[in-house]
Amino acid sequence: MLGVFGLLALARIAVFILTVIAFLVWLHRAYSNLQPLGAMGLEYTPGMAVGGWFISIANLFVPYKVVKELWQESNPSIAEPTEDWQKSGAPGWLAAWWTLGQLTLKLYTSRKRISRKGAKTPREQRG
Repeated sequence: MLGVFGLLALARIAVFILTVIAFLVWLHRAYSNLQPLGAMGLEYTPGMAVGGWFISIANLFVPYKVVKELWQESNPSIAEPTEDWQKSGAPGWLAAWWTLGQLTLKLYTSRKRISRKGAKTPREQRG
């Protein structure tokens, strides 16, 4: 039997999964719209914009570069699309968002690893 906390944990997991799916669908659609809007010289395809999140090692830098490219190409202050879009900067909060996300992930996984090393079975906890 799950109980209240078990149901809350399942709800939290479900909301997380739905949020990830919604974000990745949005990212794919937004990145797909860049070429029809006149973007030139894109580094990734819409499929790679999403797939980059799931490829080992690449998931450390590809998602940031995709979102940065999306930001730069969507910049309304650039009147005419040119290949010089890479020269337009991305806001500082974008790098901060990615860095904090990576640090959070590292802290979470290291905490899980540490807690597993000292974990006791339910029988050991009861004494």
